[in-house]
Amino acid sequence: MLKYVSMLVVLLFLSGAAIAQVVTDCQVERLKGKVKTIVEDSATLEGKPGHWKELRRRRVGTMSWDKQGYEVERIAGAVDQPMYKAVSSYNATQKTRTEHRYDFPIQGGVKGYILDSQGKPIKPPPPTQAPDDVVISEILYTFDDKGNRSGYAIYQRQKNSKKLVRRSALNWNTDGKLKEGQWYDGAGKLLFKFVYKYDAQGNEIEALMIVGQNTSRTTYSEYQFDAQGNWISRISQEDSVSAYNPNSKTTYKTYRQITYWQ
Repeated sequence: MLKYVSMLVVLLFLSGAAIAQVVTDCQVERLKGKVKTIVEDSATLEGKPGHWKELRRRRVGTMSWDKQGYEVERIAGAVDQPMYKAVSSYNATQKTRTEHRYDFPIQGGVKGYILDSQGKPIKPPPPTQAPDDVVISEILYTFDDKGNRSGYAIYQRQKNSKKLVRRSALNWNTDGKLKEGQWYDGAGKLLFKFVYKYDAQGNEIEALMIVGQNTSRTTYSEYQFDAQGNWISRISQEDSVSAYNPNSKTTYKTYRQITYWQ
């Protein structure tokens, strides 16, 4: 479970350096060029380095941005099951994002992503909820004096009111890379903490997730990049430690299919 939480959180909020007073979502993700969409797949690996055997790829999610670099749609999933689609819009200052969330069915109908003839995931089934059932949330960003996002607060709308359900505090190093992040629930209780490390080229090489007395350390290696300089595949090795599972290790490879605005 820690792996999927870790992957989802990293995919949505964590990576990146800010280069302006109000940064775009693409800049937060440290993406180069005018990225339009990223489709992310993951496959568990068996064997040893240099002799990996890849199991079937599973769809993790899809993110889309407008030409200015702001997120417009996100489909999040885990273990090949699409969970929800979030459609985003922004206020005039780009500091507040409003999400309309559509949940995918988890029972009955089509389950998981639609596969092609080779068994690779193509796209999720359409969400079935009516517009009146859409979950609406607001994300308010804060910035430090260097333009980095220093945190965010997520509010859930409930009829004519809204409730704080999640907030974060983010700390950056002198190179403009995320060093540490804490996530809290609406009442201020610490949910989990991340600590990051990078290599000399600025690629993330380690993410340590701390949840109470449990830890999950993920290391990243064997990066491959496209012509724009964005990574399109990497190897991740996760080592989880908890009272119930003292030594669980998982290796997987993540693939990103990136398209660009012309």
